[in-house]
Amino acid sequence: MSFYSICFSATGRTKAVADFLCQTWGETFTFLDLSDPSWTAPAPFTDGDICLVTVPAYEGRVPAPATERLSQLKGNGAQAILVATFGNRAIDDTLLELKNVLESRGFQCRAALESVTEHSILPQFGTGRPDDADKAQLTDFIRQIKDGLAAGTLPQSVAVPGKAPYAEMGGLPFKPKGNKKCIQCGLCARRCPAGAIPLNAPRTTDKAKCINCMRCTAICPTGARNFPAPLMAVAGAAMKKHLSGHRENALYLG
Repeated sequence: MSFYSICFSATGRTKAVADFLCQTWGETFTFLDLSDPSWTAPAPFTDGDICLVTVPAYEGRVPAPATERLSQLKGNGAQAILVATFGNRAIDDTLLELKNVLESRGFQCRAALESVTEHSILPQFGTGRPDDADKAQLTDFIRQIKDGLAAGTLPQSVAVPGKAPYAEMGGLPFKPKGNKKCIQCGLCARRCPAGAIPLNAPRTTDKAKCINCMRCTAICPTGARNFPAPLMAVAGAAMKKHLSGHRENALYLG
């Protein structure tokens, strides 16, 4: 039996959740990075393997690069635990889409959970999540999942929320781009999960490819890639009613 953490995380928030869950599980997990633009599919899994598959909800969906890379996996009956993180709004169809992709690749989706995180674009929402109370709850979720696997009481195909056809991904009308602080280092272009930043013109963004994952803004050494502050203020006001309040984590075992 081998343990794998298969994760898409552009800014590190989702990976922090995945790492915490793996640490709580108490085994050594091999990390497979779905957000790596140089991704290559690993060797096929076996039916004794356990895979913790963690993705963020982007407009209620699995990020497109993650879906593409997950579709290259060969599950061979490996057991998958599904995790969707979300920035204090909702996961919508994320877990259902993730489950369907994995089952089409031969995984058994045995359990699922959703975890609240700080919003990646508007961090004034969900600030500090997951907090200590969240982590205590996530720890209990892992305990229940492990107990269910050991007792053989988990289903072969867990029921998760969502509906098909999945939510339409309209895409945000604005994309991050570089400003005069850009030193042309090319780090953002080399690390972009969607290949949306030309290496020879790193101040620009291919709007057709950009998924607003915010990796470029998170890793830019000079803070050159961002959104204009007035735009963020308007977006924050517009989204306040959708992103305010205390959202809950959830566990699915049935």
